[in-house]
Amino acid sequence: MILGLLNICCAEYISNEHELYNNIREKAKVGSIKCPDCGNSVGMHGTYKRKVIFTEFDVQTVNIIQVRCKKCKNVHAVIPDFILPKKQYNSETIRKTIEGKDFECVADDSTIRRWKQQVT
Repeated sequence: MILGLLNICCAEYISNEHELYNNIREKAKVGSIKCPDCGNSVGMHGTYKRKVIFTEFDVQTVNIIQVRCKKCKNVHAVIPDFILPKKQYNSETIRKTIEGKDFECVADDSTIRRWKQQVT
């Protein structure tokens, strides 16, 4: 999985998805995106939809871009910074909840406990 490659907010990501896809495709063509597993160049593989929870009433669906290594054939998701791997809640909500900031998170108590355990 490729993390933090896109340092933009969710609204900007959604409004520029097509442009971002083309940008990543061009970078993959010239070999500037490397496989995190073997370091070889990658090519475009496709996209998939993913829901991201910001608040109880703000759930966004985003298209996640996938690339595939030309050598080892592993598929990697190009994940923007506002999303964490294998998490439904956005990264800012998780960070504020773990830090105990004055922030009301609607996640289950068991989910919040698991987030805190994963940090320690």
